[in-house]
Amino acid sequence: MVKTQIKSYIKIGKKVYKGSPTETLIDDLVNDLGGTATVLVINAIKLVDDTDTERDSENIYTTDWSFTILTNGYRGACSKTISITADYNVAKIRLYASDRLYFEYVLSTPEAVQSGGQFKVDITIDVTVSLSHTGGTLVSITGENVLGEFILKRFTNGDYRGNSIDKLCIYYQSIQQTCLSTTINIDTANNKVTITVTYTPTSDINMDEYRWNNSTANIDVVVVKIEAVTLSANVQHSWTLTIQF
Repeated sequence: MVKTQIKSYIKIGKKVYKGSPTETLIDDLVNDLGGTATVLVINAIKLVDDTDTERDSENIYTTDWSFTILTNGYRGACSKTISITADYNVAKIRLYASDRLYFEYVLSTPEAVQSGGQFKVDITIDVTVSLSHTGGTLVSITGENVLGEFILKRFTNGDYRGNSIDKLCIYYQSIQQTCLSTTINIDTANNKVTITVTYTPTSDINMDEYRWNNSTANIDVVVVKIEAVTLSANVQHSWTLTIQF
């Protein structure tokens, strides 16, 4: 099981405002990880006045983002300065991917702006990951940083878009035994993707490690090491990875 959280905040001067991803972004990510559609890339920041009217905006480019590894995930950050064309109060800030709203931030105290001025916004988006395992005695499970990057970069700088976790590799004493194709189930109603593999070996295999992999970028997204277990010949075995937002 993979539990994923996407959190964001903006900084205006010394003030910090929290924001959450919209259901639109979560649905797009679920479909993107499932390989049925491609999530869009954030490309605009828009200021919204206290009548809920969108006013001035600025483009966001894929090269604007910088990235940092977190203890249990990945962080993206960028700064944008918007030129002001009229006097009004900024009450909300929105991040768009084309016409799709991905983040909205509500300012508890609207910021007054004046025509001819500039308005700077520092944006931070964190994707944090919690991993768990059932079945067999766990030795270690890793992938928080890799999976955090695998998700975050899809809608910021565009890397990994359209790439699913499409392969499971089984290991015995660090020797790769076989790689298996995955079956993917998309559940946007419950904000999750479930990836399943079934395998019937023709001879006994003593497995002590398996890796969920993206074959396009050749990335081991989640690596699970366990105390060796025997996969009996002519018996169907199954593995499931659920990514829950």
